[in-house]
Amino acid sequence: MDNKYEELYKRVGKLRGWDFSKIKYEEECNADYNYIEEINKHITSNSLVLDVGTGGGERVLKQFSNAGFIFGIDNCNEMIETARKNLSKYPDKRVKFIKMDSNDIKFPNGIFDIVCSRHCWDNPYRAYELLKKEGMYFSEDIENDDCIELKEVFGRGQCFNEKVRLQDKILEILINSGFEKQNIILYQININEYYKTEDDLMYLLLNTPIIMNFLEEKDDDRKFNQYVNKYKTDKGILLKRRLFGIIATKK
Repeated sequence: MDNKYEELYKRVGKLRGWDFSKIKYEEECNADYNYIEEINKHITSNSLVLDVGTGGGERVLKQFSNAGFIFGIDNCNEMIETARKNLSKYPDKRVKFIKMDSNDIKFPNGIFDIVCSRHCWDNPYRAYELLKKEGMYFSEDIENDDCIELKEVFGRGQCFNEKVRLQDKILEILINSGFEKQNIILYQININEYYKTEDDLMYLLLNTPIIMNFLEEKDDDRKFNQYVNKYKTDKGILLKRRLFGIIATKK
């Protein structure tokens, strides 16, 4: 994780607990790829799974199928503290949460059946080494033009105005790490998210780096209201997400 984002995560996460389930929203997805569903298709009772950037652990604990064992790693102390508290509510889950830098993963090579990351790992060079033969890497990441309408209102944001697409960077990293191009599948994901109230959208923006230093710069209040007024619909406040998914198999 970039240092400029890490401090935001620590500060806001400590205050709000990293519980994204509190956000009320609906989504309409146009894609042939569902990150959780694809992972669960391949998890078995014998699978050893590594979840990179696990955050507060809600995804692993609530959405992942039961596996042989799941390790969730994150570089933020507050996130891991929250994940461990959440784990206490799921005594039957075979999961361990560890503070670990995603760019300095300390597990031995060739032990995992599944390595996965969502919106967090911008340099997955270790994925190939960590996987067993026939092991699979799953990811879902934002594209440069994710939430572009919102970023244009604020004049800043994650990957705003970057010329090289993130999916092209990730594909190059995976191929250079050892994955063969024919064993990598790329999916385009377009999602319309409708946030029930202004507070729900504000909670999302305070808890993520979509708009860096949200509400800390001059006129952020006005810009937020401007966006809400323009994109408020009968379904809620619209946020257009552009993402991509990857499934890579180690042969």
